[in-house]
Parts: sequence; C-alpha cells; structure tokens
Amino acid sequence: MAKTYRLEEKVGIGTDRNIDDRTGWTVHGSNLSYDQAVAKMKELINAGSNPIDIRSLRDDGGVEIYSYPSEEDKLHLDGS
Repeated sequence: MAKTYRLEEKVGIGTDRNIDDRTGWTVHGSNLSYDQAVAKMKELINAGSNPIDIRSLRDDGGVEIYSYPSEEDKLHLDGS
C-alpha cells in the first residue's frame, strides 16, 4: 500500500511532539503523496509559516492512524 502523508501546523506558540494531541493543530492536507506533501510544505513555508510548527505524519493504511516518518520516509525539501 502506498505511503501517504498528513501535514498539520501548530496554532499558537511552540510545538508539541505528542502525536496523540490533535488540539491546536490545523490540518493542511491528508492522504497526500510524497510529492504533494513536499509541495504543500514548501507552499506553507513560502507563505510565512514557521517550519518548526509544521509536522508531517505518515499513514500506511488509509485510516486515521498516523506515525512520525522514519528517516527514509521523511520529507526532504531542497533549497528551492
């Protein structure tokens, strides 16, 4: 099954590394392919979002069970 991603941005001050915490997060896309997730993250950053407040979660099953991406699954943004 294809890996998909969900992008969320923390509303307010600071970030929260508790994956189960859904309060204070704005969803900017779910069921995104790798390329879609990278493009959306670049769009958010270019619009002024602080990268530290954006988290990408990986979904392997098409249901709302997410995990933090492993090293090989992380989104990689180039300099553009």
